[in-house]
Amino acid sequence: MNPEQPGIENKRILIIDDEKGFAHTLADRLLLRQISADIVNDGEKAIQRLQTTCYSAILLDLQMPGIGGLETLKRIRDDNPRARVIILTATDDIKVTMTAMKFGAFDYITKPFQIDELEKSIQAALEN
Repeated sequence: MNPEQPGIENKRILIIDDEKGFAHTLADRLLLRQISADIVNDGEKAIQRLQTTCYSAILLDLQMPGIGGLETLKRIRDDNPRARVIILTATDDIKVTMTAMKFGAFDYITKPFQIDELEKSIQAALEN
């Protein structure tokens, strides 16, 4: 546990990303920092999971087949306006960023990113 960031341990987050290898690697890296993560690989499964399970924060990819990330974000926020959703995407488009923030994203991090940057964003979401 990082003593500078109390309270992040024992928190469970949801990773929504269609890149299975990336999602599992990210979950493993977060677990090393005492952050547990569940993984779903598409927007539909995410919406279903969120109907039965509460998460401290949600990490959401924007570019996925089926329901895209922006629509998934909108549906998550419609069902749970207090959800803390952090966008993780390779898309570096200001219009997409603004739309995601308009739909209620807590933060927007562009891939590739440093795990420390993500951990700080998760901590900020948990404190918010």
